[in-house]
Amino acid sequence: MWDDFKTRNLTWHTLRTEYGFTAQQLYTIQPDKREWIVRGGITLHDIEEMSIFPINPFSDLNADLAEVWSMQWSVQHLTAMNVTFDQFVDRGITADIVRCFNFPLSAWCELGLKASHIQNEIMARAFGLPHADLIKILEDHALSNEKSKNKDCQ
Repeated sequence: MWDDFKTRNLTWHTLRTEYGFTAQQLYTIQPDKREWIVRGGITLHDIEEMSIFPINPFSDLNADLAEVWSMQWSVQHLTAMNVTFDQFVDRGITADIVRCFNFPLSAWCELGLKASHIQNEIMARAFGLPHADLIKILEDHALSNEKSKNKDCQ
């Protein structure tokens, strides 16, 4: 059946909207996300519902910050897509861009923001905090997460 989709050049969107396939059915037909990506059958608009794979907008589709921002995904969707703060850093995130996403500090922490990411007062101001206070919060958050993980492993 996958060969039929490829031969007819049917996209994820077409298969979902015009043919009525569920995401689970399409995953069953072709569970290799690379196949969907390589043949060009998906766009950024499709990947939110493709969390079954998941597809990462940065590492899988080479999206830039503006494209990801324009999608207005929630932090829950980004984490489901395995997006990390390090990927934002790799794409060149700045304090001004952090503010554009309009996420609270806790959301950035969910994406993996760490004290080591806050190099200067300018980035700290993106979160409306003095540098030292933000570093303290992030270090406390990391320590709390580590304790929680250790507790779960016991």
